[in-house]
Amino acid sequence: MREIIEIIKKDVLMYLDMLDTTKRHSKCTVKDYIHVRIKYPVFKFVVCMRICYWIEMVKFLKPIYYLLKLEFRHLQIKYGIQTGHRLNPGGGFFIGHFGGIVIHEGATIGERVIIHQNTSIGTTDRGVPCIGNNVTIGANVCVIGNVKIGNNCTIGAGSIVTNFFPDNSILVGNPAKKIGTKPEGGHKF
Repeated sequence: MREIIEIIKKDVLMYLDMLDTTKRHSKCTVKDYIHVRIKYPVFKFVVCMRICYWIEMVKFLKPIYYLLKLEFRHLQIKYGIQTGHRLNPGGGFFIGHFGGIVIHEGATIGERVIIHQNTSIGTTDRGVPCIGNNVTIGANVCVIGNVKIGNNCTIGAGSIVTNFFPDNSILVGNPAKKIGTKPEGGHKF
């Protein structure tokens, strides 16, 4: 139980960082949780996904799991996000604009990942993607197949990623190409 609370706290802190980019937040209160829940409706989806993932593993909570899974399905339809409840991204998972997001539940997603609208992270017969920490994925991006995106990468809008890319890469295009290198250290907020 403690680990799911810590991961949700990291999610809240990421949303707070996105609200106020002038500083990096380090503490999370109940007031912060409520503020994020009101400001970002899609945050309900992220929390529901995390709780479904955790409750599924606790046998005596199975009746609650089925009710929560119904709520998760309702939120999927409401926000236009298609992913399985078994997706377990790292803490600080941020969906800024909901709608048209498809994520394969077998994908590996690191900490402090930002995903924008109309993004697909999908599988092929070769495997599923692995996305590192501190990655920003722009709008209308497709990350397909057995690819690895390193830490601290930015993927520009409309890109199709089908290859491996190292840490600190800036990617754009169809197919995605590395056009530059970012300084180390992650997001600036």
